[in-house]
Amino acid sequence: MRDLEKQIADWRRTMAKAADRRRELLDELETHLREEVERLVRSGIPPDKAFEMALSKLGAPSAVAMEYDKLTANRRIWWPVKVVRGYAVAAVLLMALFLFKMDGSGILLASHVWCVGVGYLSMFAIGGLGICYIC
Repeated sequence: MRDLEKQIADWRRTMAKAADRRRELLDELETHLREEVERLVRSGIPPDKAFEMALSKLGAPSAVAMEYDKLTANRRIWWPVKVVRGYAVAAVLLMALFLFKMDGSGILLASHVWCVGVGYLSMFAIGGLGICYIC
């Protein structure tokens, strides 16, 4: 069993180089490797052979790291959300510019009309996001 621990430590060092030292990834993969080795040993396979079989089932370190990189690449922000964020920033900036240009008379009425208009447009934008999500 001591030899198995040394093999796992060597594998972890190799995997750390390929996985850019992401600890949570290494911990999860080591857990899967240990579980597979344990399952194979319980079925009667010698520990050395079980480790090799589990390692081949897990895959090469570079291939595994590429698969995990795909998971982190998919965490990008959904494009309609980016559009709505841009709209919100533009609305706030335009309102600030509009209020800055006002001479003081009717500023409350103008800001009220602006806020109601932005509210309705926001409602339609959120509804559009909902339709995009469903489709």
